[in-house]
Amino acid sequence: MQKITRTTTSSSSTLKDGVSTQTTHVETTTTFKPIPATKTQESPLGSSVKETKQPAVSSVPASKNKTPMKFTDANFPLGEDGRTYHVGTKLGETANKIITVGDPARAELIAKHLDADVVPIKVQSKRGYLTITGAYKGTRVSIVAIGMGMSMMDFFVREVRAVVEGPMDIIRFGSCGSISDHIKVGTMAVASEGSISVTRNFDFFTGADATEPYLISQRVEADADLSASLVQKLNEFVGSGKVSTGLNVTADSFYCSQARKDVRFPDANSDLLASVHARYPSAVTLEMESFMLLHLAKCSGRTAPGNGATVEPELSIRAAATTMIFADRLGGAFITPEQVEELEVSAGKACLEALVSTA
Repeated sequence: MQKITRTTTSSSSTLKDGVSTQTTHVETTTTFKPIPATKTQESPLGSSVKETKQPAVSSVPASKNKTPMKFTDANFPLGEDGRTYHVGTKLGETANKIITVGDPARAELIAKHLDADVVPIKVQSKRGYLTITGAYKGTRVSIVAIGMGMSMMDFFVREVRAVVEGPMDIIRFGSCGSISDHIKVGTMAVASEGSISVTRNFDFFTGADATEPYLISQRVEADADLSASLVQKLNEFVGSGKVSTGLNVTADSFYCSQARKDVRFPDANSDLLASVHARYPSAVTLEMESFMLLHLAKCSGRTAPGNGATVEPELSIRAAATTMIFADRLGGAFITPEQVEELEVSAGKACLEALVSTA
């Protein structure tokens, strides 16, 4: 891991008791970039796998280490061998093309589609992340289970970006609730219009002078090419009558910010879904991760905040999201275990196809 430090210096003058005093202000910003790969090393998955300049690695999971790992640098903790603090991977253990899921069992199920002649690398971290890296149709891919919520997605995107060299493609394959009359349980939805976030406004409940109980963000876009590929492959493998598109809504809570009722807490969310639809009529799905993925993908490698900032190509991320409809939040229906198993198999393969076919 390379540490890059940028220092900005500015000066100001003050006049006190007739004496001019000069003050110098120094602001230091530290960023991290992946260690350059050694070009002479072959892929850890074999010479027939399409590689993205990753060095050779051991296949021993991080959790197998007997000695507790010593971490350095409180700003961005890394182990002595370069492993990240939460995801637990180091340079070479994660591919540039990734499918991220919540459930580790779903990651293992999707991994059954990987090329049989390539032995996968598996890394299980102490923080609950599971990374499986192998190949699909000769292209190196990773499947990473991250658990639930925007914080877990934040850990994942930032720490994987820190140990992967070059541009990345990430597809989220998760589950959600439908907040649309025409999207039913047991089908798939692609966030082709991107995502918005809904977060609890804490000051409304325990502070003062706040007028809105929930904060609704502006829209962040998904990658158009990756989303189009997802729609095409899902139609092919799941069925054209079972794939919808629209705007995703990502909440910071399973309960209050998703308008669920809990008599033990005054959540003030009776009108929340109506407020979302009033501002964004095309909102169709509700879950807890996609916005953070798409948001960080747009921010990765930018030289400054804002849409007009330039992006460093080697740090760019393209991201898209698709979800299984587990719950009908308007009608109350819930998916069956049989429907889940069928979708995980067919949609999982569609995600792999979309990932490796998008140039």
